[in-house]
Amino acid sequence: MAKAVPDEIRDAAGKMTSAATESRKHKPDEVGGVAEALPSSTAGPLATTLGETWKTRFSGWAKDVDTQATSMKSAADTWGDTDAATRARMERQARIMDGEY
Repeated sequence: MAKAVPDEIRDAAGKMTSAATESRKHKPDEVGGVAEALPSSTAGPLATTLGETWKTRFSGWAKDVDTQATSMKSAADTWGDTDAATRARMERQARIMDGEY
């Protein structure tokens, strides 16, 4: 059976957030500049469209990754809280069984 480790989930979510941040900085929208370099060519307007499409897709991907990372962090927090509550309950039950209560 798989074991969830909240700290590892948080670490993975942090790496995802970092990847999303970097993709926002380095989206390949420079290809849109071809239109200015070749104003009367057929490729110019197509390059502009390609640049805008890439910009939209990279931004959308980054947003989706941020959403997933936020969900993962929340799940890790919930998992950790549940583990702590379960551990406390089991310890209390063990003390009851030992006659401490």
